[in-house]
Amino acid sequence: MSKLTESPVWQALSQHHGEIGDLHMRDLFAQDADRFDRFSLRLGDILFDFSKNRITEKSLALLVDLAHQAGLAESIRAMFAGEKINTTEQRAALHVALRNRSNRPIRVDGQDVMPEVHRVLEKMRGFGQSIAQSKDHHCLNKQRNGDPENREWILDNSLTLERKQQNKRRKSA
Repeated sequence: MSKLTESPVWQALSQHHGEIGDLHMRDLFAQDADRFDRFSLRLGDILFDFSKNRITEKSLALLVDLAHQAGLAESIRAMFAGEKINTTEQRAALHVALRNRSNRPIRVDGQDVMPEVHRVLEKMRGFGQSIAQSKDHHCLNKQRNGDPENREWILDNSLTLERKQQNKRRKSA
């Protein structure tokens, strides 16, 4: 078990879950006419509506305490700073670089990774456009390992090659 799951705030949250686990949403709304206003937040055009979750004021307070204890603010700062927070792969988590539309430099080990991110995104965009614009590419939904439940979509370009070879043979005949 991690130290966080052994912490008093985690234990309090676990106990609280047991206390509210049987509450019904219709009862929570019936008891609190302002529930939507108290448990929703709008940021620009995005609405975050937590009112339809089994939470109370105490739930939120405990979750905020847990976030503080876990060092969430520091982890967010470290992610945006390009620090190596991906402990599995011992590298930076570059989610923010993929979503960086401002072209603000994002540095990892002193290097701005944005030029490489843009290069890869452009390559992906070109590949996607070539598929969308081409009538010669075919997507096939194939079974994997003979299991009908285990399927994968693959881009099959073999038909394109076959057509080109047939055209060459026709022209030379």
